[in-house]
Amino acid sequence: MVTDKILRSPLGPVFGELRDSMQIRLTDVAVVSFPKSGRTWLRVMLAASLNKHYGCTEQQILDSRALRDLCPSVPRIVFTHDRANLRVGLEGNFRRFRSKDVIFLVRDPLDVVVSYYFQRTRRQLEKHPSIEEFARSPKFGIRRVVDFMNDWYAQAPVFRSFLLLRYEDLVACPVPELDRTLKFLGVEPTREVVEETIRTYTFERMRSLERQRRHRWLAPGDERDPESYKVRRGKIGGFADYLNEATCREMREIIDSELHPDLGYVFSV
Repeated sequence: MVTDKILRSPLGPVFGELRDSMQIRLTDVAVVSFPKSGRTWLRVMLAASLNKHYGCTEQQILDSRALRDLCPSVPRIVFTHDRANLRVGLEGNFRRFRSKDVIFLVRDPLDVVVSYYFQRTRRQLEKHPSIEEFARSPKFGIRRVVDFMNDWYAQAPVFRSFLLLRYEDLVACPVPELDRTLKFLGVEPTREVVEETIRTYTFERMRSLERQRRHRWLAPGDERDPESYKVRRGKIGGFADYLNEATCREMREIIDSELHPDLGYVFSV
């Protein structure tokens, strides 16, 4: 599909943000995250849970318009990075979310930066000198992630309702975290539905779906390159496998001094 090629091209972030802007006006719930914060896994698990709850097919649940035609009571959900993917400032127009319920998905900024490096270089095929320089870049690196997380968290009182969801909590306690996310959407799933979703959509299952290109937004940049997969590793603390100790220490100092401690990634206070 032409749309798929655009999304995986250097113009993909711009196209995605324009698409999101149109959808936000019509949505009930916005799932907001910096790129590479675990959104794909959350999106698939929400899809599978709602599929089981409402009795729709997996393909229908991932097509929001088709799902609403079948189940009008399902909230309209948009997944957005709100300008984080663009080579511009982060000044978001928070007013457009004022009447929305917002799920804010966050992840350790160090893991985000490393995964984002591979997103930009292996999927969008951009050229960057090194992963360390990328991590220090004001356009892509740690301070951009920290600023994004701080800005959105500070705006929480503006929205109709707000749910903070940490990727690490979702990995450690997937059943209660997925359950409270669904309840935030106004859905009361059975425990069986939630547990079946968690059992089904493991990391290995997600990688298999990506290799099969089952969904237009879930496909590797290059099937032969494991770093080009959208579902790349998902490892907590995986940044240490790519960044040297000096860079990790420098990045951690920025997080400790600048990131809001309520987000759960500041360890020096």
